[in-house]
Amino acid sequence: MGVAALNQDEPELARPLPALLDTLASELEVVRSLGERVESAICAAQRHTHSDAQTVEDLQQIDLMLQQLSALRDFLKAVASTGALDSHVQIAAGLARITLAEMKSRLSGASVSGAAPGELDMW
Repeated sequence: MGVAALNQDEPELARPLPALLDTLASELEVVRSLGERVESAICAAQRHTHSDAQTVEDLQQIDLMLQQLSALRDFLKAVASTGALDSHVQIAAGLARITLAEMKSRLSGASVSGAAPGELDMW
């Protein structure tokens, strides 16, 4: 798709690499925070039932996942803060794979109003 064919409302298709890495780090933090909430809810529910060894091991995998998300977040923030990354990254192909509208907007560099990332809209 050429630039001339783009709608004025579509997000920019290239972003400075440090800004993109910082946004990705923020998205990982949102996922980590949601995972932490899910882990807490599962652990609270497990307190009222008997947990076998496999269940405890599975719950430990959630903790490992959260630690990995934190490590990736910290890595991306550190790389983004070096200031040595002055190139722009074409993101149109990546954005095309994102089906969550607000996440897609944040990754494109657009400001998103409404609920904060990771907030659940109850219906």
